[in-house]
Amino acid sequence: MFSVSGINGTKSFKSRITRLPPNSTIKLIAQVETRDYYNNARLLTVSKDIQITPNISIVKRIPEETDDENVPVELYVYNSGKDNKSISIHDAIPSGFTTGQQPDWNIELGYKKSTNLTYYITPQKPGKYELPSAIAIWDGQSSVSRVNYITVHMPYITMTKKAQNNGSLTDVELAISNTGDRPAIVMVLDKIPDVHPLVFGEAAWSGLIEGGDNVSIGYSLQGNIVSLPAANATYRDIRGTTRQARSNNIETKKAVSSDNPGETSPINAGRNEIIIFMVSSFLVIAAIIGSVAIAAYLITRFKTRSG
Repeated sequence: MFSVSGINGTKSFKSRITRLPPNSTIKLIAQVETRDYYNNARLLTVSKDIQITPNISIVKRIPEETDDENVPVELYVYNSGKDNKSISIHDAIPSGFTTGQQPDWNIELGYKKSTNLTYYITPQKPGKYELPSAIAIWDGQSSVSRVNYITVHMPYITMTKKAQNNGSLTDVELAISNTGDRPAIVMVLDKIPDVHPLVFGEAAWSGLIEGGDNVSIGYSLQGNIVSLPAANATYRDIRGTTRQARSNNIETKKAVSSDNPGETSPINAGRNEIIIFMVSSFLVIAAIIGSVAIAAYLITRFKTRSG
């Protein structure tokens, strides 16, 4: 059906198309001739493309935005053919999501019948994601859904742990960042080695961190510590969903001494550092020996000439 509108109103016209080929596109073209008061003719041409779906069509639906821990994905499958069909349905899980089930089904679908298949995905990080097309396969043919997009809103806590030896103590710093776009109630607990008691500060912290904000805590442990385990955090969003975060493990470095501010040394020297040190030392020793030999030669020549 198409309509033509003018100063005297709107007129609609209908036409019927039979035997539409499935999985094809039909272009409809309409031409309308109009004449003005002076009988001057004008020709108006309009067109429209109509997509004819396959005998089996599949539609994928997801919310455009979500704060949910588990996001529903719905697949709507319809059989417009003239007989029953055995259909295989497959959908892919994009990177950044997990699911408790594999989205694969084998179904029987009768003539003019439809079905809904639903599963849930769990986002791991906030951001905008593209979800690929789902596919239906039958009788050597296939049909795909459109690509979908979803924006995930959630807090996302990351932690970076640093430490260095400072005299008889080890200073530890823990940076806690919320790189998400929602606030979170955070509880941090850093494990203290039994043989290195806490001297200054606190190794635990709890509080609210808004999206995009960060917090740092620091403390000192007794002794020079070579390595420390990762810190752990539990955080909860405004809907009560609880998640976990974990920092890096660390290898400590010695701080600069106040008595000798020009001297620093790592606790553990790597292979490359040792080779560089040995080569440098050899070159320095060779230069010293060469200088002494040259000086002795010059002194001997001078004494010979003087005699």
